[in-house]
Amino acid sequence: MLLTYLYHSCFAIEGDGYTILFDYFDFPDPINLDATIHRLIHREGKLYILSSHHHPDHFSPSVLNWKEERPDIHFIFSRDILAKKLATPDDAFYLRKGESYNDGIIDVETFGSTDAGVSFLVSVEKNMFFMPET
Repeated sequence: MLLTYLYHSCFAIEGDGYTILFDYFDFPDPINLDATIHRLIHREGKLYILSSHHHPDHFSPSVLNWKEERPDIHFIFSRDILAKKLATPDDAFYLRKGESYNDGIIDVETFGSTDAGVSFLVSVEKNMFFMPET
């Protein structure tokens, strides 16, 4: 398993058969991350995109365009993204504080935030990652 800090609030977890990308947004690319993002969204296995809240430095609606390249992508968003009409009900699985998601590969629990949206506790491969809203 590999945990990689990408930029600002964006992290990636690469494991055997899955990739999880947290809080991707259309950031300036000072260190040429385009190739890294392209590699991550095209890795074999399940691809999960988690967004903690609607602020533009934590979420970009452009991630929804990745469905064209990866129709099997799994979007797990904070419910405030839906409330702000930045995505449609069919685009993602939406969570608010205290709710969870589990598909047999990842287990996501949500907690409160010091800002908008939620923070995530993700369990995968018997490892736990707490991604607080920053």
